Amino acid sequence: MQWLTKSANRSKGAAGTDARVIGYTSGPVKFPTTCPTRAPLRLAAGLVVLAIAVAPPSLGAEDAGPAVSKIVAASGSLQVGSVIPGFGGWTLKGDPWSFEKHRAKNENQALVVSFFATWCQPCVKSFPALRQVRKAFPADQVGMVFVSFGEEGQVVESFVEKNPVPGIVLVDPFQKIGERFGVDKSLPRTFVVDPKGVLRAIFVTEGADFEPRLALAVRAALDGRSTSP
Repeated sequence: MQWLTKSANRSKGAAGTDARVIGYTSGPVKFPTTCPTRAPLRLAAGLVVLAIAVAPPSLGAEDAGPAVSKIVAASGSLQVGSVIPGFGGWTLKGDPWSFEKHRAKNENQALVVSFFATWCQPCVKSFPALRQVRKAFPADQVGMVFVSFGEEGQVVESFVEKNPVPGIVLVDPFQKIGERFGVDKSLPRTFVVDPKGVLRAIFVTEGADFEPRLALAVRAALDGRSTSP
């Protein structure tokens, strides 16, 4: 295929009329010069073909992310309606943090525990929804803890600087916290815990509706209710 432009060289058509070559084609296309409207039409058609050929592909469904969030009844052996196991770790600031001490200081607060990794694009896409839900409730009603799954603190710190999260970040390089919550490499995974330490919801897929559904799950947890799958 090649671009052919107007040429001063003319050849005689079968009927003896002048003809010229123009267009985007695999071979010369001749048309009588007595019909001036055809040249722009053929050139326009060629441009359309070229535009389609070089146009970038549109985003598919998998690039846009899932439309609906998925809630499950269990993560590993941890089930909705059961008390979550005690857990703790080191924050990015190097301070120790434990769930037990957090509960003692915030006995009326629900807690959202979200597992993420720097390589997890769905995790990054979920951060804005988590920020909005955090803003929707008073600070004394909802807290958030983000657990970096299987990565060192230096890597996580650089990542969080570019992708801020609305809560404490715990480093879990050996996946010990993840084991307690039945988390594997299927990330992100978000848990909603009520003020008494009872697990009330587990999100394993965070779709376009994640923000309103998480807000509802947090409200239910504050009322001591679980969110069904």
